[in-house]
Amino acid sequence: SSVAVPLKVLIVDDQPSVVGALSVLFRLHDIPYLVAATPELALSRATGEDVGVVLQDMNFAPNETSGEEGIRLFREVRAAAPQVPVLLMTAWASLETAVRLVKEGAGDYLAKPWDDDKLVLTVKNLLRMRALQLDNDRLRRTRDDLRARHDLCGLVYESEAMHAAVLLAVSVAGSDAPVLITGPRGGGKEKLAEIVQANSRRRDRPFLRVNVGALPQELMESELFGAES
Repeated sequence: SSVAVPLKVLIVDDQPSVVGALSVLFRLHDIPYLVAATPELALSRATGEDVGVVLQDMNFAPNETSGEEGIRLFREVRAAAPQVPVLLMTAWASLETAVRLVKEGAGDYLAKPWDDDKLVLTVKNLLRMRALQLDNDRLRRTRDDLRARHDLCGLVYESEAMHAAVLLAVSVAGSDAPVLITGPRGGGKEKLAEIVQANSRRRDRPFLRVNVGALPQELMESELFGAES
């Protein structure tokens, strides 16, 4: 399997002093980052696979304080990369706008000047959420691919651990070696055995279920393998 690329923060701000301060802060906390000084560059980089959160200012042109540029960029990023969280950084005068954008789907907002600890915590939480979302997306794609190529006997599951078990079951199905499946009662051993059989060369043969626990020990061998008269 491929190694996941560490997710980065995309800093979108046209002020070198702000970018410099954020860069130092993120380096201190081992948070990878990218920088975009213009909305155009930000939009092109926001769609990259390694961007986990966009941290954007609300104004870019000199003497611009309306926040209209930030609103436009936020909506463009949401349209181009709807799953990437956006964290807004705004002056106090634009807080009302930031609150409105949160209602439109922004991850959160912070007022300038920001609190370092709160900013780092918020960014880490958003990166963690995005990474989890990407993991779930990858699992869903591989699960769908597995279901398309193999007979899973109607099994429906979500967890990565169950996916690994099912993947192992279909992998050993082509072997002639005996397969022993162990686990607690109700863990799905019989369903895994059914999947092994359904994907083997014996898929057209009967699948026999025997409740060994109900067999007396002295009769087990003859019940399972027969007895000579």
